[in-house]
Amino acid sequence: MKLVLLIFFISIALFGQNANTKLILEGKVISKINNEPVQGCNVFIKNTQMGTMADSLGNFIFYNLNKNGQYIISVSASGYPMKDTSIYLAEGTPKTITIFLNTDCIYDSTKAVEDLKNGKAKLLIAGGIAPMANSKEDLEFEAKYKVQYYDFGCTPPAYECISQYNKIIFEYLNNKYQNEWLRFVRKDVIGLK
Repeated sequence: MKLVLLIFFISIALFGQNANTKLILEGKVISKINNEPVQGCNVFIKNTQMGTMADSLGNFIFYNLNKNGQYIISVSASGYPMKDTSIYLAEGTPKTITIFLNTDCIYDSTKAVEDLKNGKAKLLIAGGIAPMANSKEDLEFEAKYKVQYYDFGCTPPAYECISQYNKIIFEYLNNKYQNEWLRFVRKDVIGLK
């Protein structure tokens, strides 16, 4: 009889633990512009104090979520509009989501081709709160290679858009000047490796 009672109490304890099981939600943020991860974006759960930042691969994770709960996951990334995704968590359902971000690219490969054609080519930079002014060397570079540096400051469009634009300008410079221009270009130009 004692053995039956012991098994009964263990079963109740285990059932009680299972009823309070907390869930983990894992996710990834991907740009629809280039199907690459969006790194460093802010991810938070609305109406809670839970928030995190996506890693360099666009991954994020939340712990200790209640099962049978409805959650709104919000993602904020530079150059993208805020994106909300609703998810219902129940035990046994997938706890991994992928969130796709999209934006209208003002600067992209099409704009780069147009700017080259019109003699208005730029090398795009996202300089932050206090953009760096062009030095004497920068002005000489602009004159020699017929491209202007353009710094968005702290409110750039999505880096994926800027990278598309700059890639076309890099190709133009490589075709016209081979690798010579690489020795003199500013190192903070987006997409320059």
